[in-house]
Amino acid sequence: MLGWHVQYNPPELAIFAAQAPAQAVVYFEPPDTLPYCAPLMVGRIFYPQQDQQLHDDPVGLGVTMAQDAIKSAAKNGIEAWIGPNEPDVGSPEAIARAVACEHVRVDMLNAAGLRAVVFNFSVGWPQEDMVTRQLIVQPFKAFMEALPSNNYVGWHEYWSDRGPLDPDNYDPAHPSKVFRFKHWPFEHDIIVTECGIDVQGRQTDGWKNHVPLGMNLEQWSDHFADQLGQYDDTVSVDCRVKAEAVFTVGAGFGWGSFDILSHWSHFAYLFKPTQPIPLDDHTIRVCRYHHDVITLPLEEYLRGVVPAEMPALWPTEAVRAQAVLSRSYALARIRQSRAIKAEFDIMAGSGDQEYNPAKIHPLSDQAVRDTAGVYLVKDDAPYLAQYVNLCGRQDCPKCMGQVGFINAKNPSGRWPDRACQYGMKLMADQGINYQQIALFYYQGVTLNQ
Repeated sequence: MLGWHVQYNPPELAIFAAQAPAQAVVYFEPPDTLPYCAPLMVGRIFYPQQDQQLHDDPVGLGVTMAQDAIKSAAKNGIEAWIGPNEPDVGSPEAIARAVACEHVRVDMLNAAGLRAVVFNFSVGWPQEDMVTRQLIVQPFKAFMEALPSNNYVGWHEYWSDRGPLDPDNYDPAHPSKVFRFKHWPFEHDIIVTECGIDVQGRQTDGWKNHVPLGMNLEQWSDHFADQLGQYDDTVSVDCRVKAEAVFTVGAGFGWGSFDILSHWSHFAYLFKPTQPIPLDDHTIRVCRYHHDVITLPLEEYLRGVVPAEMPALWPTEAVRAQAVLSRSYALARIRQSRAIKAEFDIMAGSGDQEYNPAKIHPLSDQAVRDTAGVYLVKDDAPYLAQYVNLCGRQDCPKCMGQVGFINAKNPSGRWPDRACQYGMKLMADQGINYQQIALFYYQGVTLNQ
């Protein structure tokens, strides 16, 4: 959801808030009394010597930032706080300093009942391996795995005046300027604390100073609003994203070329809460971490399930079969939950299907599209198609009776009622199509078409 990044308390803010009640606000230098309170509020205190302090005494900076945030929160009630803004993470030594600062800051904020927004990555960071085209996340791994789940990761995302989906800004398969955190593998919730048009990072480089030839500022306002909507649509498929704050509302400190408040009427519609998706067999309610329930179209849900359950680079027919099994399982769970009026249809992981939109991949997307609407049926109802990586079944061409996946609930490693994903891969390698693969492991089951 889109929110605001507010730099001071402009008089027009009350008018804007009345017309566009943002669900999330990032306050830069927050006052003791806030002009507008949103369900999600983030504070950032400005430290002009941050980079030097981070280099010389990262732990000391973390302590100072935490103490200042705790003092401010006691007056204004802001719960989540940004630390170092766009810290240098371009070398192992710089990352170690940023981690040391964030570690002590997180501990102090959490002990005070507050949350941290860590890293606040600048555009283009973390670095990516130019051979594998994957983000280099290993230096952050130990910190992220120890980070309590109630904290956030902060990102800045800017694009050129051609829009967030321009090829120079966005590559759906690889890290890019926009939706870079798609390739960030950790599960903590994400706040995009700044987003918008910014070509070279200068104070005069905001959207207002990039009006295309033949267009006036009023017309350009509508185009920039459309770009913000495109960006929201693009990143909101990642259920970790809790807000994207448009930089900026009421721009002080010389950032007037970024300010949307002066043309608020063009942007107001972006911040109004959307109507909930109606509950039917085309939508699914997914319970995520921290009991957060999201509702989304079933086929969109499958985009985050299939590559989380099976590598997207596996043979095409195997991935298509996985899409059929995942769709069947989801439809069966929807039917069960609606019958008992449950609060959600499916749990992400924890015995249900894995759901990780950060793993969305063009190849698994294509498998979902290729099998759209196809699922397994038994007794005139969607079949709860369970599966495991190795089934241990005698009739499985891969396992051939050898012990399969073992866990506490089934130490035998035999799964007589489940499909075998490695068996599916082997059949696909042998040229068997996805319809035959999807039916192979289940008795009395047919395809709905």
